[in-house]
Amino acid sequence: NNIGRYDRLYGLISKYINIDGKFLDIGCATGDFLDYLYSKNIKNLSGIDPIKKYIDYAKKKAMYNVRLGMAELIPFSNKSFDVLVMDQVAEDVADIRKAIGEARRVLVDGGLFCVSVPDASRYSKKYFFDFFWFLIREHIQHFDLAHLKLLAESEGFELVAHDRSDAPMMSEK
Repeated sequence: NNIGRYDRLYGLISKYINIDGKFLDIGCATGDFLDYLYSKNIKNLSGIDPIKKYIDYAKKKAMYNVRLGMAELIPFSNKSFDVLVMDQVAEDVADIRKAIGEARRVLVDGGLFCVSVPDASRYSKKYFFDFFWFLIREHIQHFDLAHLKLLAESEGFELVAHDRSDAPMMSEK
C-alpha cells in the first residue's frame, strides 16, 4: 500500500529536512503524498503533474499549491524549494537529464532531492506474473543505484543516503 511506501520514504528523508521548508512533489498525481506530508505537519507544500484531471482533483483540497507541469519543465522559479521528491516518476520521464537539471534549478543550494525508482538490477529476482513485462515496458527509463548515482552526480548532486525495499507492483488480486 502507498502508506507503507510513504512511511519508508519519509523515514529516509526526515533526518535531512526541516518541516518548515518548502517541498515540491514532482509527479504528485492527485496529491496523496502531499496529504501524507501534511499529516506530518509539513505545511509549505507544492506539487506538479502533467495530467490536468489529477491537478484539478488535488486543487480541491486547497492545502497546497499544485500546478500543471512536468519534470522536464518545472513551472516554478529558480531556487524555490528546500526539498524535492520524485517518487516513482523518473522511470516515466522522456528526458531524464533535463528533468534532473530542472530539479537542480528549482532546488536551493544544499537542498534535498529524493528520487525513488524501480531497481532494474532486481527485475530478474521478482516474481513474474503474467502482467509483469507489460508493466515494465511502460517505463521508458530503467535505473539501478549505480547508474542513477552517476546520472545525479553528472548534474551536481551528491548521494547522501539510499535505501532498498520490496514493494509489490500490484496486489495479489
